[in-house]
Amino acid sequence: MGERAKFDYNESSRMTFLRGVPEFCTVQNFAQLRLHAMSNPATGALQKKTADHPALSSGGLKMDDSSGQLVLARLFLVLAVIVVGYLEARFGPGYSLRWAFLIPIGMAGWRWGVVWACILAVVGSVMWCVTFLSLYPEQGIRLSATIHEGVVRCVILATFGWGMARLNNVREAAEHAARTDDLTGLENRIGFLDNLAQEASRAKRSGTSLALAFLDCDGFKQVNDQRGHLVGNDVLEQVGKTIRENLRDYDHVARLGGDEFCWLMTGANEAESGLVAERVHLALSDLVQQQPWTVTFSVGVAVFPEPPLDVETMLAHADRLMYEVKHAGKNDMIVRVIENHEHLHATESSTDEVTT
Repeated sequence: MGERAKFDYNESSRMTFLRGVPEFCTVQNFAQLRLHAMSNPATGALQKKTADHPALSSGGLKMDDSSGQLVLARLFLVLAVIVVGYLEARFGPGYSLRWAFLIPIGMAGWRWGVVWACILAVVGSVMWCVTFLSLYPEQGIRLSATIHEGVVRCVILATFGWGMARLNNVREAAEHAARTDDLTGLENRIGFLDNLAQEASRAKRSGTSLALAFLDCDGFKQVNDQRGHLVGNDVLEQVGKTIRENLRDYDHVARLGGDEFCWLMTGANEAESGLVAERVHLALSDLVQQQPWTVTFSVGVAVFPEPPLDVETMLAHADRLMYEVKHAGKNDMIVRVIENHEHLHATESSTDEVTT
């Protein structure tokens, strides 16, 4: 960027962020800016929040089960198949309880996958064989027949568990596709608004802040018209990838449609969200310098110390700030704390025509 982005901070927040930062900051020397932020008490707190976030786990996935609940649930299903195996052998052929195996094994396959379904199938089948042979200690054909039936039973139950696991995988894949932008791989509008609602509710309960950023690609329409849709798609892919790489693992990033992107930072205050937005803007500006197309970026960041539960209002605030940047000349950014949660419509922020 030829000119460093302007921040709509109050003076104390502005000085906290700007202290020690060179007047002209490029991506090449941004490592120094990052080290400055890590050592700064105001921005270093954001790094600590990464480890404390309740939704963070290995692989960036959200886990619904705590470790204790997971162990108890698995032990319960193991005991269930043991009891069923014993009772079926104890009651004899006249009272078949084979159908009862399907419940715990189906639950294990659906929730934890094929491995746990197979484990329960083996445990249940072995328990049935051992109990049956101990109650009817006959030799020869009876022994071989019992073992054969136990193996067949295990295969059938494991196959049922595999089917349940496969069915759940298909369901999850369909749900993921419905919430994902097929071009960039980011969240789409449906998925992002759903996650925004969940994070707003969580922040409301815990008393933490949220920062919502809205980015629009200036000049994208000209690139699309002059160079074609394939180049336009490449622009969107590169922009989405760059944004994702410059945020925390569990920050939500979405392409809302066209050339509009959003990201949500949990627990970020004004200075922290401004620092992150500056980092994204610098990285995107550096990306443009390496490409044959010319696009700039207007960013509006709305910080909510007490987030409202109306996600459309939150999105409209960030959208309005982004359009303030466009009206002021584009290729810049605004960060502002939103204290008043008056209801807005996204269209209100863009009533004046702005060339994109």
